Amino acid sequence: MNRLIRFAVDHPIWTIAATLLLAVALAYPIQFLEQETDFREFMADDDPIIVLMDEAEERYGRSWGIMVMLFNEGGIFNETTLGKIERMTDGIEAIPGVKAVSTPLNSQTIVGTETALSVRKAAPDGVAPRTPEDMEIFRERLMADENLIGGVVSESGQAALINIELEVGADEYGITPDIVAIVDENRGDGDTLYIYGDAYFDTVMAEEMEADTTLLFPLAILVMVALLFASFVTIRGILLPIAIVLLSVIVAMGAMVLLGFPMTTMSFIAPILLLAIGIADAIHVLNRYNEEIAKGIEKREAIFNTMQEMKAPVVMTSLTTAVGFLSLLSAFLVPQRHFGIVTAIGVLAAMLFSLVMIPAVFSLLKKPRVRDLSKKGFRPLTRVLIAFEKVIVGHRKTVLLVALIIFGVMVAGIPRLRIETSNEEFLGEEHEAVQILDFTSEYFSGDMSLMVEFDTGRRDGLKDPVVLNAMLDLEAFLLDNGVAKTFSLTTLVRQMNEKFNADDPAYYVIPESREMISQLLLLYTFQGGTLGDMAVGDFSAGTVTGMYQMGSSGNVSRLAKLVQGYLDEHFPADGTMRVRMIGGTTLMNRMFTQMQNSQLIGLATTISAVAVLVMILMGSVVAGLIAAIPLILTVTFSMGIMAYTGQPLDIMTLMVSVVAIGIGVDYSIHFISRFRAEYRKDRNAERSLQATIQTTGRGITYNALTVALGFFILIFASFKGIRTFGWQIALTMGVSALSAISIIPAILVQWQPKFLSRAAWKRDR
Repeated sequence: MNRLIRFAVDHPIWTIAATLLLAVALAYPIQFLEQETDFREFMADDDPIIVLMDEAEERYGRSWGIMVMLFNEGGIFNETTLGKIERMTDGIEAIPGVKAVSTPLNSQTIVGTETALSVRKAAPDGVAPRTPEDMEIFRERLMADENLIGGVVSESGQAALINIELEVGADEYGITPDIVAIVDENRGDGDTLYIYGDAYFDTVMAEEMEADTTLLFPLAILVMVALLFASFVTIRGILLPIAIVLLSVIVAMGAMVLLGFPMTTMSFIAPILLLAIGIADAIHVLNRYNEEIAKGIEKREAIFNTMQEMKAPVVMTSLTTAVGFLSLLSAFLVPQRHFGIVTAIGVLAAMLFSLVMIPAVFSLLKKPRVRDLSKKGFRPLTRVLIAFEKVIVGHRKTVLLVALIIFGVMVAGIPRLRIETSNEEFLGEEHEAVQILDFTSEYFSGDMSLMVEFDTGRRDGLKDPVVLNAMLDLEAFLLDNGVAKTFSLTTLVRQMNEKFNADDPAYYVIPESREMISQLLLLYTFQGGTLGDMAVGDFSAGTVTGMYQMGSSGNVSRLAKLVQGYLDEHFPADGTMRVRMIGGTTLMNRMFTQMQNSQLIGLATTISAVAVLVMILMGSVVAGLIAAIPLILTVTFSMGIMAYTGQPLDIMTLMVSVVAIGIGVDYSIHFISRFRAEYRKDRNAERSLQATIQTTGRGITYNALTVALGFFILIFASFKGIRTFGWQIALTMGVSALSAISIIPAILVQWQPKFLSRAAWKRDR
């Protein structure tokens, strides 16, 4: 490292040119950065649940691909509204990749008479009725079919649904814009139209991510500029740190593309995060350089003195911060791992640029004019910090006791903390996607589906009355436990049986005869009826689908656990029939539980790894333990505040603690490093503290303000989860910095541990 620094000072032009060339090379791939907002892609392709869902999709198709929902306060049964549904259906069916479109008009209904039984479209030929008489027949036929209520029409008759089934392998993202265009052409006339679908939501979120980045990144730079001006009051004090962080952002984003990582709802904040934390090294190096210049020595000597003293703390803080982010490699969700890798790369890039670019630029510029800090007349902030430390030193036992009490209170609140990773919690109640989900839940049975597959392993196995009654029992269990509506072959068979027996309600049951069931299903398919995802073509397997309102991730996990318990009890693994959960509920439940487990493991790993790394780098076990104390207090404080305020942990705030540790450890390292350097001079703890607080303490304060305000800018983001993440990090940075300049000095002055008098690094020039 010394040789690299010396080369930078001796050959500044070459150093700067090489750095800029690297930045240009990595800036080029950024134009190819892709965005990914599909939660399904957040899990590994070989995850058992993803494999299961792919198998189910291949077998049963994509029954819940894209939906268009229509609401009319006066009801949908009017010529204008139904004509609009007819036009949209014709347009959507013409789009390549669309397999089928189900609407109130073309949905199948069973019509029975004294002499015949037929399967017809709810509206003749699927065309909107043109006369009052036909409209009334259509309305009665549609509203009398329990399979269609909550499916394609609401119970109130005010909402209709167009369900668009895509071909397996169809490009949902390429098809969605065409559907959006058709929907936009038909807005108005008293009808409110909504689009529900992963690709549509992904497109909306991608646009919001892009808009947020366009707004928040420049805003973050403006905040940095203002704080740097307040700290250094010089052009170089502003431009040099900004250049360092911009270069580190370019390196990180370029590496993201080269590694094949897409931009997600988690990683899109990485540039803003790197702006906030990457500036720390430059602030501390500039502060130290100004100190050396204030001594009146030559510029070259001041540069080498600065880098000699700062290289170890800068390397240590950068490595510990990188380790903190790399601990996210243990996270369950793929985007969290990508986020950890990218930010670690950016942090290490900022470290390298701070150690190389800054001395190179210093060697080209004239010596700055700075005030000698050893003289009277400190700046207001320095005077406040010195007064603060006098209070800390004078009441150091009280400070430690108060910290211990706060720690205990916050720990006591943590059991109340809940994890909530629902769409509503991440996006916010006011978000368009959440409003659409709420509409779906209110008028169409729910926004979540639970699917259970019954695989008999034999042809026509579903025609066995024992199997159908087992499916019916499961449906009753689901309806008793929060599911609003179920769909399966059982309803169809019971309807056919009732119609076949002159609409006698007594026959709304599963026939006892296998032959009778076979005849009813044969008649249904012979009449042109389709089974959709209720059964495969040979009736060897089929599904029970339950619709319910997600509400919270806890509700999903509760239902999944109940259903799995029911299946384990009634359908043992060694039975003749395989019955298992597939679909969205299984995916979401696994994501929720694994996120929680991996995050807790990651948090413990992060604290341990950072503490051990500090021990190694500082050559002292005690130093590592002392540096970890503010981190533990900060994490506990953050979780405690969330618990007491009722704020749940979501997919973003689950990372707050890991990020806080990675960044917050910098303050402890810089403070301990400078205090030890001062203490080695005369072993006077109080003088060492004063020298540390008016130099490094000032840098820590400005650094904490910079990071906190940089993250606080995220409160202007479109997603609630990102906004919460922003103010949580801002809060933890304040707590971490305050802990570093209060708890650590109280410990060091009170006990003056032996590692303070031992040199950790040799001076080598």
